[in-house]
Amino acid sequence: MEQNRYSKISNYLKKLSSYFDATICIKDFSGFISQNQDFHTALSPFLIHDKPYCKYLKSDSTAMMHCQSQIPYIIKKSHEKRCSFYGTCHAGMWELVVPIIQNNHIIGAILFGCYKEENIDEKKNYIRVSKRFENLKIEKLEKLYQLTSKVPKENDIDLIQSSLEVIANEIVLLQEDNYIDSSIHKKEDNSPYDSMVMNAIDYMKSHMKEKISLNDIASYCNYSPSYLSHHFKKIVGVNINVYINKMKVEHSKNHLLKTDDTLSTIAEELGFSDVSYYSRIFTKICGISPGKFREKYIRVVKNERL
Repeated sequence: MEQNRYSKISNYLKKLSSYFDATICIKDFSGFISQNQDFHTALSPFLIHDKPYCKYLKSDSTAMMHCQSQIPYIIKKSHEKRCSFYGTCHAGMWELVVPIIQNNHIIGAILFGCYKEENIDEKKNYIRVSKRFENLKIEKLEKLYQLTSKVPKENDIDLIQSSLEVIANEIVLLQEDNYIDSSIHKKEDNSPYDSMVMNAIDYMKSHMKEKISLNDIASYCNYSPSYLSHHFKKIVGVNINVYINKMKVEHSKNHLLKTDDTLSTIAEELGFSDVSYYSRIFTKICGISPGKFREKYIRVVKNERL
């Protein structure tokens, strides 16, 4: 019976998305989706934006960070308004936001849209984006933007909003029916968490040369920071900050042994706040300072080159 409810929600969202040529993305601010594997499977097609324009935009890591920076704004506005609202993102895409509210708490939101607006100069959006993110080609941005559908008519928006508000309420009811305290999860049943952790690690690797925050990783994985942090440590054995530092230190060893870069340059390139902090972290993890590590092992590397 419950499985049927999951399928009905998923099928309805697919039909709504297809009919209005929209992207539907469910943002989970509290970790409720992974509390039930069937629920997670049913909603998995709706955990990312899949519009070609948005996909291309997010191929640039800096642009993707700007996309992720919209999440705190959505959470804040959902708390303030406590009802559905719409707006335009930094890249010019229109979206309807339907908060998912449980016991007066905002636990998530349904995002509907990724449309271009008729009343905004079409060139303004993608030209502005191309100037801000130089790795994105204006020709491709323009082509993908022009292929993007326009915002539906007002009557359709009213119908969509009402429908999604019903879905948001149904999600809350399902979540309440299937709530399982995290303390009784068995380790062998951790497949949703394993997927979450692998996504988190993939994000860290692809953003290794940046300052990585827990909030950024959580936004990418579509889980709340506290939920991600708890289960990451449970599965990996160390907290996220420790893992990031170990990963960056390991990567810095190649710089130390294969380049003549200064410690300051290496620290800056890997997103450490300053060279002193980098040296402290390196020494703590490796038991030797980066300078002494280079001095000790550089000869070995040079001999291998010979």
